[in-house]
Amino acid sequence: MRVVLIVVSTCAAYFLRSGAGLEVDGSNSTAMTSAVGASVNSSGMVGANSTANHTFRPAKVGSCQCIYYSSYEKSKVTEVFATSGPTTVQQAPKDPDNAQFYMPPRGDCWLILNTALRTKSRQDQYNLRISELAVCDMVGFAPSGCKPFCQIDLRVPLPYNNDETDDIAACIATAALTKLKGLKVNRDSTAVFGGLVKTKAGIRVKSYSDVPGHLDEKLKTAYVQAYKYAVLPKADEATYKKTKHYEKKDDPLYYDREFHGVLCDTLGCVVDYATR
Repeated sequence: MRVVLIVVSTCAAYFLRSGAGLEVDGSNSTAMTSAVGASVNSSGMVGANSTANHTFRPAKVGSCQCIYYSSYEKSKVTEVFATSGPTTVQQAPKDPDNAQFYMPPRGDCWLILNTALRTKSRQDQYNLRISELAVCDMVGFAPSGCKPFCQIDLRVPLPYNNDETDDIAACIATAALTKLKGLKVNRDSTAVFGGLVKTKAGIRVKSYSDVPGHLDEKLKTAYVQAYKYAVLPKADEATYKKTKHYEKKDDPLYYDREFHGVLCDTLGCVVDYATR
């Protein structure tokens, strides 16, 4: 009897939680990023030839690419950006009742950040206030011609998961600061995630998670979306060092393109990478 064996080969895309390296060439109108239908190399990781095109993102003043999923934009990286301002305002809006229980006081901060949301949750209000304080602390005095208060209007798309609203303040502050100072953000270079918190040392980037897999997922998203840097909280350094990304970051079999996880503690650090 003659037996014929038929082998059916199924190729499935497998995205690393760690991601591989990626280098974006700013001279081209498109960049390359891993595709859902990617081929898998012999080590089981996504290969360098497993790529697809995405639209080039030109530099923009008053913007930040934030790693969170927005159902409105249907993207895992959502842009927070300034829509207008800075504009001179004579009086700051009054804080809501009981605001002292969920957000820090304005103090002598002259910056007012506003969004189009008519009804803001306590977390929304906190994000705007902590971002105002971060920018005021970093800039110091209000710009000339923008006193006594300076307002910037922002577009902050709501995350699909409300839990992530706690992790976008670093992006809000980056968009506001770069708008205020007229700095161009390299939207093809850096994606950010992390909230902000007031400490004795000043405003700092807040911890995201103590679960390595959560950080890996954010890093993977940044790689797939063709970013060179993924900025994450320095407060999560110990967790970051337990991620698959960190384990394989120096392995050329896994990282055949330039891609970096970057730890930031301050708004200045985040802005530095966002404007590279």
